Amino acid sequence: KEQQDLEDNQLRLNVINKETEAQIKQLIVQSKKRGLSDEERIKILERANALEVQNFELNKAQFNAELKNAEAVILSKAKISKAELDLFFSEKSTADQRAEIQAKVDDYEEEFKRYSDLRIEKADEQGASLVLQEKLQNRLAGVEIDREERSEKAAAAREKANEKASAAQQKA
Repeated sequence: KEQQDLEDNQLRLNVINKETEAQIKQLIVQSKKRGLSDEERIKILERANALEVQNFELNKAQFNAELKNAEAVILSKAKISKAELDLFFSEKSTADQRAEIQAKVDDYEEEFKRYSDLRIEKADEQGASLVLQEKLQNRLAGVEIDREERSEKAAAAREKANEKASAAQQKA
């Protein structure tokens, strides 16, 4: 029952992911309109960032539920403790300890593989969180860079105009 609920929720989440992706892309395109002020662009990008974070958190919660379920399945079927399971994946375990635990899970290879794969994905997810943070910062940094470039061009234009005015005054 719990596995079926997780699968149903994943299907629902797949739809939400696609719809949210489309919204984010639309907001990013909207933020690139030249007629917008930097503040307007930043607000739009902040909305896109908030959607992306919200979507990431939904996926993370779903993933954590799947991992918890896979863990419960292997613990109950192989009749091992959480401590034994954690020890198996620890660098602190000895070869004998791993062999003993492996013997207990051998009859449940499919369930154990699913749990192992999810643990690997968990590590990948932590990296994905950092990538997301960088991506969100870069979006907003782009607006700041554009602002600085416009400011530098305006300062150069003012300086050039001042030089022309000074040259004209000296001629007069």
